[in-house]
Amino acid sequence: GCVGISLGGPWRGFPQRLFEGLSAGSVEAREMQPPLLRRLDSCHRVLLMGAGGGYDVFCGLPLAHYLKSRGKTVHLGSMHFTGPQPGWGRQLCEDLVEVLAPETVPSRIGAETCLALWLDSRGEPAPVYCFAAAGVQRVLGHYRFLKEHLQLDALILVDGGTDCLLRGEEPGRGAPGEDVASLAAAHLLELET
Repeated sequence: GCVGISLGGPWRGFPQRLFEGLSAGSVEAREMQPPLLRRLDSCHRVLLMGAGGGYDVFCGLPLAHYLKSRGKTVHLGSMHFTGPQPGWGRQLCEDLVEVLAPETVPSRIGAETCLALWLDSRGEPAPVYCFAAAGVQRVLGHYRFLKEHLQLDALILVDGGTDCLLRGEEPGRGAPGEDVASLAAAHLLELET
């Protein structure tokens, strides 16, 4: 039902009646899903990646939770403006580390370490993959490595703002370069989804 809404008279029970007869697997219910979720139905291993680095990946947490509830294996990743710092995690290849919650928190941490600490505090320890923000070819190289390493069949870029939609001439804009590199690299990455 609708929380906080009281519908009386002929409207009583309207939200429930609207969906009567629809089961989660019915054709009608499937057609009501957003296209992104329909495309992810057949996927099993998904990387949710912050498009521009920083805290963008945090905006994907609701989607990560939803996908996990549907039995998907979800990995999280982010670019870091200065690159991973020594001690952040296990180095997988040049400029790419697997960040886990540290036992002692270093003086300088990035969004990736914050996220790993938060996941650990919820009893859901998981690595956060982190690499330096770089040009399209470097980002593509990291996406290709993670595709093989994690056996991915989907990559989802998450942007916490709107700078990835900008043209570059807007007044007061941020630096959308990382977002553009991520979008271009994701476009070049060969995945089923």
